Amino acid sequence: MVKDNDIKEEALEARVWVFISNKINDTLNQCFKVIGEKPVKLPGRLADVLMEDFRKGLNEIQSPEARHLFILAKISHLIHLRIGEYVALIAL
Repeated sequence: MVKDNDIKEEALEARVWVFISNKINDTLNQCFKVIGEKPVKLPGRLADVLMEDFRKGLNEIQSPEARHLFILAKISHLIHLRIGEYVALIAL
């Protein structure tokens, strides 16, 4: 229904983020369920620092195409961090 392409793209990106985040959380919860453990909340500000860095980097980029590439690169980094978590859980 939205006619502005920039708003459409931002809405789609937000939905992709939510979908990916929910899928990762569901999979991690299933891993913990399989090994019979509960996730432990780590102290520190890692998530805050990552989001702060993401927002700072995104705000510095003017080109819509470059912004999309930046977002995809950050998603790729997040996926690789999650893969590391999976490897550690499997090693348990």
